[in-house]
Amino acid sequence: MASYFSNNFAAIGANTTLLRGQTNNVGDTHGRLRYKRMEIEFTGAFALNEVARMGQFRSSDRLVNLYLTTDDLGTVGSLDVGLWLSTPNHDGAVLDADCFATIVSVTSAVARTDILLESTTFAIEYRGKYLWQYLPSSYSVDPVVNFDIGILAHAATDAAGTVLLEAIYTAGD
Repeated sequence: MASYFSNNFAAIGANTTLLRGQTNNVGDTHGRLRYKRMEIEFTGAFALNEVARMGQFRSSDRLVNLYLTTDDLGTVGSLDVGLWLSTPNHDGAVLDADCFATIVSVTSAVARTDILLESTTFAIEYRGKYLWQYLPSSYSVDPVVNFDIGILAHAATDAAGTVLLEAIYTAGD
């Protein structure tokens, strides 16, 4: 009967060969969790294709959970949640506007929901991956840059309200 080793051990091949005396990067297997709360209050409608930059992260950070909570933002409206390149003025190019969540309806309040894998672009093994790995068409190695997680009005809202994102992650520093 074979013995298998998870990513908490240094293993090669089909995870059946243990590399004794070697350890994995602390961020890979047992990093300290951090929490970032990102809230925005819309005093009026959130117009079509407007973007709200919510928080900055390193490309080497690892997201474990990304929670979305919203007020009822009217009779119409939906949001995407994705990644933008961060710059000193937080006005960098969009990388993938809906890599985390796609067309989330906000016509009624959204109870705290983990949206990290909502877009169905990524399978369960993406939970805890480096942030840059959520952009496979853009990067094959860590670009060592900062990203902004933001929300995009996929369809305009017609009421004021609050949007809250909460990230649980391990920092890549």
